[in-house]
Amino acid sequence: MRVRDGLAPITANMGNNNYQTPQGYKVGKVYAVMLSPSSVPKKIWEDNGGWGGIGTIVYQEYREDIEISLKDLTDEILLTFNTALPFYPNQKYFPLPGEIVLLMDLPSAPSPITNKTNETYYQSPINAWNSPQFNGLFLDEDKNILYNSFIEDGEFRGLQTFEGDYILEGRFGNSIRFGSTNKAGNVDLSPWSTNPVELASNPIILLSNKHNYKLPGSELNVENINLDGSSIYLTSDQSIPLNIGNIALSSITNPINLADYTSPQVVINADRTIISSKSDEILMFGKTGIELYSQGPIYMQSANVGLTMQDNQIYLGPFSNNSTSPQPLILGLQLQEWLSDLTVALSTFASIIGPTFSTPEGTILQTVNDAANSLQNSVAALSTRITNESLISKVTYTT
Repeated sequence: MRVRDGLAPITANMGNNNYQTPQGYKVGKVYAVMLSPSSVPKKIWEDNGGWGGIGTIVYQEYREDIEISLKDLTDEILLTFNTALPFYPNQKYFPLPGEIVLLMDLPSAPSPITNKTNETYYQSPINAWNSPQFNGLFLDEDKNILYNSFIEDGEFRGLQTFEGDYILEGRFGNSIRFGSTNKAGNVDLSPWSTNPVELASNPIILLSNKHNYKLPGSELNVENINLDGSSIYLTSDQSIPLNIGNIALSSITNPINLADYTSPQVVINADRTIISSKSDEILMFGKTGIELYSQGPIYMQSANVGLTMQDNQIYLGPFSNNSTSPQPLILGLQLQEWLSDLTVALSTFASIIGPTFSTPEGTILQTVNDAANSLQNSVAALSTRITNESLISKVTYTT
């Protein structure tokens, strides 16, 4: 946990000094947030509607001279504090204990518990440290007393903002950027602005999770599709420098290289990508083609039938490395040709011996001998071809 020292510049006009709360507003310091029954005392949980009051804060109006140390905080003290509801019904961005919020008293539905018709509401935390991660104000002795699960990342860096950007940024290195191509003359200001013919301000949406903070340079961070944990980019005319390793694109279909493509596209990158349909089909359409690339095997299965492409070979039917050895397929045209040769030889043999007649006992049937020798030679030649000229596929196997 990083502890910010030197609060005087921020709090100089608060407390008993010259600070004046705006008319109709109050400023409060958060000491607890209703997230589950264990996050606040039982009475506060019940009085504020239980699960129906999720996001309710327990606060004390902010004054430096009456600030309470977290190590001295007890349920009895919390019960003396006030509560406030989130201002926005459709946004769940709750403060952390120690953060400062802006409060206002406004009408509410009558409470079946307290019969109040007014409630105190709060807006999102005041941007005390200009950080999306944490904006709490703590006493020095509270620096090691924090939360059940929230851990502040000492390497956290907020996102760099370019002109016109609208960014939603979480506390944990995740974000959605509604941005655009960023150029200053011929200078590319962002990794997605390298298309030399693209105009500035073409829109792009970047959804990024687990930002990478390892790159040296600015105190701020910029999304990197190759280094961030997982990313979805929705582009217009930007070229995205996605690194696909040493995979070579097909010379048969000849698709445009990833870094050279400058039409609208959706780019998804992560350590693993899963597309699942719960109750209906997955449909994939490609105007000019659908291409699959892998540095390992490609396996497709429907019910009990599978298709595996691995090590320059294709396996049809259920297949795994632990299964019995699959059998290679037969080359159909080759088999047809050789069976034709065999039937011709047998037919010739039959036609020769068909009209043979009996001669005196012990006389050699020369025509039958000749036919037999001819058939034997044909079968021997065919056997040699089967042995020396493989009739089976070297690529495709089945079980």
